[in-house]
Amino acid sequence: MTTARRQYVADLSLALVNRTGAYHVCSDIVRGCPQFFSGVRYWQFTLKTEPHGVVRKLLARAMLFDLAHSRIGLLRSRLGLARERAAPTVFLDPLYVLNTELRADDIVLCHDVGPVTHPALFDAGTVAMYERAYKKIQAVGPGVVCVSVATRAAFMTTYGNRLRFVETIPLYVREAMASGAEDRPDTVSGRFLLTVAATEARKNYE
Repeated sequence: MTTARRQYVADLSLALVNRTGAYHVCSDIVRGCPQFFSGVRYWQFTLKTEPHGVVRKLLARAMLFDLAHSRIGLLRSRLGLARERAAPTVFLDPLYVLNTELRADDIVLCHDVGPVTHPALFDAGTVAMYERAYKKIQAVGPGVVCVSVATRAAFMTTYGNRLRFVETIPLYVREAMASGAEDRPDTVSGRFLLTVAATEARKNYE
């Protein structure tokens, strides 16, 4: 006798605005574990394929407006327009719990609590949205999975552990990044470290 595997909806809303490492990790999860997901949601839409091009950009603009104006979601709930969810959701970034109902049987993937613990390194709008998202998570108490021990420690220091669970599943070296050219650049001598990121203060390049 086999036990039926529980299925979740994957909220991959970050795919509309993000093409950093977080996007690739979350896409790997959805593609690599299809047996756990009954569908993939992008903002308010459950789609069979990931939006691209103009469609993605339009959805991104609408979603960001929705996130920045939480009263719209509140009004939607009061008017009875919020959709009932039969399956629990895996939110692949904390920010997107603001788009919909959050339940205790959901799971939230936490990449970083930096916007809350180090607000000076982020723009005010991002800080405000993540503060609302994390307070909502703290109030509802779903399961939380952190991408590192440091992230878990920062999360629990800030929000406690009165959640269904708070676990750590460390990030990994993606297969696509594990092979390729290994030749030293002609203009570099000695040992060196290559990083690829925006020149923001929080990246510590200074």
